[in-house]
Amino acid sequence: MRRARHAGMMAGLVILGMMSVVPVMKAADTGSLRVWAWPAQSDIYIDGQHMGDATWDGKVKIKGISAGAHEVGIYCYGFVPQRYTVTIEAGKTMGLHVKLVPVETPQTGPWGRIKIEGNPRAGVLLNGKTPDYSVGHVDMFDQEFGTGHEELLVHPGTYQVNVVHGSKTIWSGSVKVDADQMVVVNTKTGQQRTEKWFGPAGTRPQFQAGLASARVVVEPVAAQFSAEPGTVNCGDSSKLAWSSTGAVEGELSQVGKVATSGNQEVSPKATTTYTYKAMGPGGEASSSATVNVDSTINASLEVTPQEVHYKKVGEKVVEAPTATLSWSVTEPGANTGLATSLDPLGSVQASGSQQVTPAVTATAPGPVDQTETYTLKATNACGGAETRTASLHIVGSIAPAVSVTASDVGLTLASIFFPTAYPPTRRPEVGLVKSQQESLGKLADAFKKYVQYDQTAKLVLDAHADVRGGKRYNQGLSERRAARVKDYLVSQGVPADAVETKAQGKTDQMSRADVKELEEKNPTPPPKMRARRTYADWLAYNRRVDITLEPAGLKSSQYYPHGAADSSILWQQPRPRWRMVEKMQ
Repeated sequence: MRRARHAGMMAGLVILGMMSVVPVMKAADTGSLRVWAWPAQSDIYIDGQHMGDATWDGKVKIKGISAGAHEVGIYCYGFVPQRYTVTIEAGKTMGLHVKLVPVETPQTGPWGRIKIEGNPRAGVLLNGKTPDYSVGHVDMFDQEFGTGHEELLVHPGTYQVNVVHGSKTIWSGSVKVDADQMVVVNTKTGQQRTEKWFGPAGTRPQFQAGLASARVVVEPVAAQFSAEPGTVNCGDSSKLAWSSTGAVEGELSQVGKVATSGNQEVSPKATTTYTYKAMGPGGEASSSATVNVDSTINASLEVTPQEVHYKKVGEKVVEAPTATLSWSVTEPGANTGLATSLDPLGSVQASGSQQVTPAVTATAPGPVDQTETYTLKATNACGGAETRTASLHIVGSIAPAVSVTASDVGLTLASIFFPTAYPPTRRPEVGLVKSQQESLGKLADAFKKYVQYDQTAKLVLDAHADVRGGKRYNQGLSERRAARVKDYLVSQGVPADAVETKAQGKTDQMSRADVKELEEKNPTPPPKMRARRTYADWLAYNRRVDITLEPAGLKSSQYYPHGAADSSILWQQPRPRWRMVEKMQ
């Protein structure tokens, strides 16, 4: 700096929160403002225009201010700015004492430097044109001598530099700064040059000043943004929340200007992506979140009964076809103005019932076979639409309903067994031996037939592991077993969404007593050698995946497949180190 300053000289000042009125001059329509500011490097803006900076002792007097109310702002980067509404009286000087509060946010590099030459009293704005983007004045950033420094440090990037004073923009331009480089800007010629520069290491405060020195370290802008919940029903709201660092203003798409941190509830009518943009001297950053709008409408329409009988003798109707229409339209969100119609009845309430007597079109003698179709339509404000139809069959008789059980299509369930430690982590596709694949193939063929009659049917796979190994290992092992069985069923044509998996790990073990009881009833009893190995038999029974047919609740038989050609691979006696475990049981 060209004038010696000391940042600590004004440390004893406090915010007085008042303005003293001292008549010092006579003028018809102007007055003056005297400011005592700390830090001494503070810049003064009046009505958004740079009017100067405090001198070495923190004092500055600004003359020729029109009488009336003005917004006065005191700015120093790294401190919380203070703004006041000051009424200037003609021929008088108003006094304002201000002590800014520091923002203690240490910054870490890498850094580059912007050196500005010429017009030392002009204010410097980065990436904006309002006083909030102020980082100081030219005299703070134009020298480097001895142990002193006058530096403006920024993270690598491109910055829009505006050098201003009063109502004039002295120089404005884009400056690209790289790490460990100094860009020198001459505000008089408009020329820029780049030099090698070695900046300070470690963590630095945003503002540091001493005798004839000043350093401003500009904080890069970061933005955080979220929407919770991310999915809402039509008419419901989501809470947008945002925050930022290094920002002086924010902008939210579909909303407009917002504070640099805050929250707001929104109720979009369609899936909407919101973007929060934070802007400050250090640049800008943005973050987005999407609120998905579920415009689903739940609608149902039924006609009872679905078939009716019509009988006519001569010109007399002996039996008229009468049925009842019942309908319901709902949506999970708030009321969004549902519009509901039922053809051929017209507009109807969202739910209700009504008796109908369709007209029979046949006139000639003979059988009557006619279908009457009713259509329910519903829409909401979020673009959701749903249509349901119901048909009424007019005949001389009513046909009985058809029902199918699992046994009717040959669907039987048997638990699936795995060899020890299979499938391994690195090869999850192995471990399902041929006999178990054949069992699953038969199950898949029967289930595909059964699901044609019960579309709600699903297979629940409950996988287990024996007690050997740690809890975490066995949990992963049982998950791989369940996944392997599901993958095989899907490969055989079973819909993936009709298969649910569970993994028990080493919990929920089948007891030895249960195994003994099952072995006594097993249609294919174990060989004598296995019958003597009760511990190994117990382990083998617990390496299984049980299967349940829902919602019928039919469960798989748990008999061990001793008769399978590959049962010896499945059974696998425990290694010697497990025999000691057996003795300890």
